[in-house]
Amino acid sequence: MYIASLIFKGKHTTEAGRELIIKISKGMNNNRLTTNVDNKNIEIPENLIKEVLNLEDIHIKDKDGLRIKALSNTLINNQLFYILASGHKTIVFKGSKECADYFGVSVFTINNRLAKDKPLITDANNLEFVLSRKPL
Repeated sequence: MYIASLIFKGKHTTEAGRELIIKISKGMNNNRLTTNVDNKNIEIPENLIKEVLNLEDIHIKDKDGLRIKALSNTLINNQLFYILASGHKTIVFKGSKECADYFGVSVFTINNRLAKDKPLITDANNLEFVLSRKPL
């Protein structure tokens, strides 16, 4: 659970975070087997745990519930999400390409509207849709 939390918050990218993950993983299977003759207990210094836990989160959640880089406010790669287009009706899309094809615009336009919180106005009926991301 600690390792998953460190990765989710981006702390695994720091030197202290990497060191803590390595120490935890090295001690995970020690003394598990009866054939283990080393019986070495890996000690994790308490100050290392405190240091990592007190680090500021590198990845945080944005308004849509997706992880973003705290300093640059950009999405973390390889996240899966739906795109919701809310207007006179709500339409759910599996990704930017599907949404762009439906509205007859480019993927860049969809991603730009999502990033800048600007509505998408359709040419045909002049309808306004608010786009948002929702994690899977």
